[in-house]
Amino acid sequence: MRLRNLGIRTRVFLLLLIPLLGLATVMYASWSVTSRVRIGGPVASELIAQKDLIADILPPPLFVVEAHLLAHQVLTASTPAEVDSCISRLERCRTLFEERREFWRQNLGNELNDAMYNQVIPPAEQFLTIATTDLLALIRADRRDEAHALVRGRLEELFIEHRQAVESAAQLATTMVEQTQRRAEIEVASGMRTISVSAGIAVVLMIGFATWIGLSISSPLRQVLGAMRDLTQGNGDLRKRLELPPDTSEIGQLVSLFNSFLNNIHVIIKQVAESARQVAAASTQIAASSEQMSTGLKQQQGQTEQVSAAIAEMSASVVEVAKKSAEVATAAENSGKEARAGGEVVSQTVTEMKAIAEQ
Repeated sequence: MRLRNLGIRTRVFLLLLIPLLGLATVMYASWSVTSRVRIGGPVASELIAQKDLIADILPPPLFVVEAHLLAHQVLTASTPAEVDSCISRLERCRTLFEERREFWRQNLGNELNDAMYNQVIPPAEQFLTIATTDLLALIRADRRDEAHALVRGRLEELFIEHRQAVESAAQLATTMVEQTQRRAEIEVASGMRTISVSAGIAVVLMIGFATWIGLSISSPLRQVLGAMRDLTQGNGDLRKRLELPPDTSEIGQLVSLFNSFLNNIHVIIKQVAESARQVAAASTQIAASSEQMSTGLKQQQGQTEQVSAAIAEMSASVVEVAKKSAEVATAAENSGKEARAGGEVVSQTVTEMKAIAEQ
């Protein structure tokens, strides 16, 4: 089936079907991506597992466990190279700590912010400050006993306080993560429902709009086709017009032109009907004249028959006269013969009388 043989409504629905298929494809792709990257999905789970692995392997910058270990290692370092390595790593731990401290200062909620900057950060800052200043000064001065006392005394107290604060903050963060995860799942589900409802509404609106467009195009065309079909079959009423709301579109122009066409045809038919009536009246007059002519012809035929009869009688009389004339001619001829014979007799008589006279 060729596209040009399809109806307008079918073409409109085909035009609608392609965006619907595209919308369905986009919705499926969005649902697939969302289901994969949402919290609890495979991508998010894989990402969380990778971050957990990194957290298990690398020491966290805000938890000074590595600095605590380095403080103990610097006490047991036997060579200047080992001491310099421990000092360098302690300073690096302090630098990373300060960077992450400033980073999380702008990216934490109120509860975690209070827990971190009121409980976790202060003892860690004091620990790193003492470890990178007082402890290193004692080590460089080779005052090992005072360094041991500092590490096992004040630094250990600060580390224990810091660790307890970290454990408390971790529990709070875990609780908030679970709450955030549940809220995120609820928001994702709500978003998916919103997307589904919006897509459904969009589909319904698209179908309704396409149906309205198809009907607004096909309905006037069907009326025009029906009127044309009635006209071609001889059943059309030229007094009827296509009653549609005023429209400036191509369909409205077509309907207006069709009504104008019907008006013109109606006028022409009225003129033809008037001419037909005039022709009928003239035909009636011609018929009356013909009837009169027929009556006159009949009269002429009667007179002609009478003349024919008279002519026939005259012909018979002429024949009779001809016969009589022939008889008269014959008698005249006989009389002439007799007259000539008598003349001869008279001549002989005269001659004889002259002879007698002479004698």
